[in-house]
Parts: sequence; structure tokens; C-alpha cells
Amino acid sequence: MAATALIETADLLPDGSARQLHAAAVEAILGIGRVHRAPDGTFLRHRGGGAATLSDLAWLALGASRAAASGSCVGDGETVTACLRIVRDSLGQILDSHTDPDNPGTYFDGGAAVPVLGLRTRDPFDTAVPSGVAVAGEAFLTAATVISATGDPDTAKRWEEAAGGILAVHGEVARTRPLQSGGWLSLGEVAARGLTRAVVSAPNRKALGRLRGQLDSAAVVLGAGVSGIRVDGQPCDDGPHVQICRDGVCGRLVPL
Repeated sequence: MAATALIETADLLPDGSARQLHAAAVEAILGIGRVHRAPDGTFLRHRGGGAATLSDLAWLALGASRAAASGSCVGDGETVTACLRIVRDSLGQILDSHTDPDNPGTYFDGGAAVPVLGLRTRDPFDTAVPSGVAVAGEAFLTAATVISATGDPDTAKRWEEAAGGILAVHGEVARTRPLQSGGWLSLGEVAARGLTRAVVSAPNRKALGRLRGQLDSAAVVLGAGVSGIRVDGQPCDDGPHVQICRDGVCGRLVPL
């Protein structure tokens, strides 16, 4: 959660502060990806602890998606590649270990049953933090938006369908318990509007700053030419240009 907040804040700040916050967030995310792992590669709640929860994995995937996007804007291909690997692993663990096969679109909070009781908990309502399954929906949507720019439409479609399944099943949550549904309202707003993807060729801080001021806060801004991220069509060589895409439909490249 902190890493996600740092990345989103870094996108709005001047160079010096932005670099510092971006570096701190990336270090945290990559540290989790390196240290919070079991021998088989699955994520753990903490080093040597039990399996990560749905909320743990959802926030990690969301933060790593945002970090990958931010890294692409500064030409940091190593960070983009490492973060996208974490995104794939964390979302894969959600699909493999938290899906309820008898109720499509629903996910268990824990990856295994509670010892002795043999029960698996599932709570769609916010507590002091947003509901894990609501954050998972946002993580699937954000990750799909990022990965679609790398030329992997099959993975993007699978993650979009996972987010759509979550919303389809939990549509009544916000209506029945609005005070415990902040996470659902955020996800619903993003899904209804369609997550915006802006791919920038030859990005620089000044151009990115102008673009950010014109986009909604959930928009994903990517830098072309890093780790397979690209615009649709022929990129321009005469300074920063941007291509805006929403719901799979992309506009033409325009100068920034």
C-alpha cells in the first residue's frame, strides 16, 4: 500500500523528489519479490511465514504494475522487467490459490483453510483497509492495461475477464453496505469509465507533467521503447508524442 502511494505521488512531483520516492517504492517492491518467497516461488506474508493473503498479493500486484509504468517513463528497463515478473507471479498466485471454483468471480482471503476448523474465509467488505477482493479487481485491471502495451493481448484479456468477473459477482456490495465499500466504489468508477492508457514516445519530465494534469488519477502512463512497451503504429522521432487508449481503442499520436 505504501509503495503504491509513493509511486502515485512521485508522478506528480518535481524531478528530485520524484526520483527519491520512486526509488524507495521500487526498492520495497523488489525487496518483497526477493525476500518474501517460499522455495517454490510463492509469496509469503513475511520471510519464513505463511502464504500471502489475497490482500497482500493484490496490493503487491497493483504496486508493481504502477512501478513498472513509472519505470518505463524514465527508461528503466530493468525495473520494468522485474516488476512485471512480480505482477505475473502475484496475480498467478491469486488465480491458482485463492479462486473459489464453485463460485466464479469470488476469491478466498487466505490461500489455505484455517487450521483445525478447515474453513476458508471470504469477506468482501472494507475494514480499516479496502477489501482484498476489490483491490484484486483494480490490480487485474491495472496490470492488464500495462501488459497490453507490451504486445501480450492474451494475458491482458485474461486479467480483464478476472476483473469483470469480480465486479459481476459483487455488484450488490456497495448498494447494501456503502460505508464499507470504498474499495468497490473506486473499482466501479475505474471500470465504468474504462482505464486510460497513455503511451509516450521520447518522454521527458516536462512533457509527462503536462500530460498528467490532463488525465484522471487512475490513468496508466507508459514510456515507449522499454521492455517491449510500444505505441500502435509508427512512433514519431520529433520529440514527445502520446497515444491515448481506452477500452482497447487507441487514438492517433499527438505531440506533447
